[in-house]
Amino acid sequence: MDEERSNTSAMPTIEEARQAALRFLEESLNLEGAKLFAVRKTADGWEASAEVFEDSAFIKSLGIASRTKDRNIYHLKLSPELVVVGYEREESSREVSRKS
Repeated sequence: MDEERSNTSAMPTIEEARQAALRFLEESLNLEGAKLFAVRKTADGWEASAEVFEDSAFIKSLGIASRTKDRNIYHLKLSPELVVVGYEREESSREVSRKS
């Protein structure tokens, strides 16, 4: 958080919530290229939803070389202090031959 906000008791901004959600996805879950499509303030903090294209676990388990990616949606809950307190992955759909 920036120094200006840390010196006050101001509520986090939506941009700070967005950055916290992306940082969690990248650093804690090792998910690169996540695209947030929703961030909203709630009564008990923040909620965020992101789209992530990940290698297909099914295709990998078969040992097949493929660029097939699964499109997954991650839903995160953040505290008022922007600490991620929960997340879930919603398997959405399978993409055919997505270029990196």
